Amino acid sequence: MKWINAVCSFLLVAVGVFFIAGWCLLPAPDISTSETSRADRLRVLAHMDWAHNWWGFALGPAVGAASAWLTIRKGNRNSAS
Repeated sequence: MKWINAVCSFLLVAVGVFFIAGWCLLPAPDISTSETSRADRLRVLAHMDWAHNWWGFALGPAVGAASAWLTIRKGNRNSAS
């Protein structure tokens, strides 16, 4: 069970860090919208160049691996008690 938790932790954290890094560090695409509805924000996200999110590619797996390691360590500590 601790391995399933570690894999889930890795995936969630890696994907989350990838998108947050991309959202914060990638330049916004040149789409002029006068409205700021949720649909417009999603369209802007869809038009971003995610293939050039190098910080996301580097930080996502690194932070995800740290999260998985901490999850396994916590599982080992709980099973030894």
